[in-house]
Amino acid sequence: MALGKVRALHPDFFSDDDLAEASIPARMLFAGLWCFACDNGHVADRSKQLKRWLFATDDVNVAELLRELEDVAEVIERAGDGWIFIPGLTKRQRIDWRYFKTCDRPGCEKPPKPEKSNPERETRRATSGTRREEEPRAPKPVGDGDGDGDGDGDGDGDGDGDELLVADRDPSPAPQPTKPPRPRPDVDRLCNHLADRIHANGSKRPAITKAWRDSARLLLDRDGRTEDEARRAIDWCQDDEFWRSNVLSMPTLRKQYDRLRLAATRATSHQPSRIQQNLAVVSQLAAEEAAPHPIGELT
Repeated sequence: MALGKVRALHPDFFSDDDLAEASIPARMLFAGLWCFACDNGHVADRSKQLKRWLFATDDVNVAELLRELEDVAEVIERAGDGWIFIPGLTKRQRIDWRYFKTCDRPGCEKPPKPEKSNPERETRRATSGTRREEEPRAPKPVGDGDGDGDGDGDGDGDGDGDELLVADRDPSPAPQPTKPPRPRPDVDRLCNHLADRIHANGSKRPAITKAWRDSARLLLDRDGRTEDEARRAIDWCQDDEFWRSNVLSMPTLRKQYDRLRLAATRATSHQPSRIQQNLAVVSQLAAEEAAPHPIGELT
């Protein structure tokens, strides 16, 4: 097994907008890739090897999960050269240059040694001792209570006794804009088709929510159903007297899809074929011709 690295998992991992589009196994795979990637964010694109490393006892398809991370969540890149690149690894991890790890990918090299993170801080630290020796600290006024030295106890240092207003404080950083979801015409068509069929059966047309779109997307992407198969399932359940009152949303359709498929198969197998129907008509006509006619009808 390859030698991995201990990585840190930030709390923002669980609320990341990009990862929210991926399934839970795909998110676990993404976190596991960090442990076996080099510090430049490279890991060998070998699905079977990653399955042995990260999901040794689980029945998952790592190749499908990698495509989900690339196409749905868009948190990894695969250039087709046999390597996976994690662009956000250096942002999510604090890399120690002394133990920087590289890999066999061409061009993967250890970066030059960084300079001190904050030279001004080091300068202040070096001069602070001299200043304390040269300038004696002013005595703290009695009754100050807040340590700012103005004696008013409000903590703003202006001596007026008024508390520091919110507008005077440093503003918090602006929130990052949320990346809009990618358009999925196939998902929209399925959601609209189910909503139209429910409305046509006499019910109020349901609202198409994010849960609807997520269920339709997972039905196509994760469950492997084609759009045509999903449309036939919608039509069959909405034509059936029992299922039309039970399937009133896209999440319910995805949850009950296998039961719907089996029920539709049983219903089809119980119906006589066209050949059987034709044979039954011929037999009925032959029986009518062989039956004796009343005497009055022979004239």
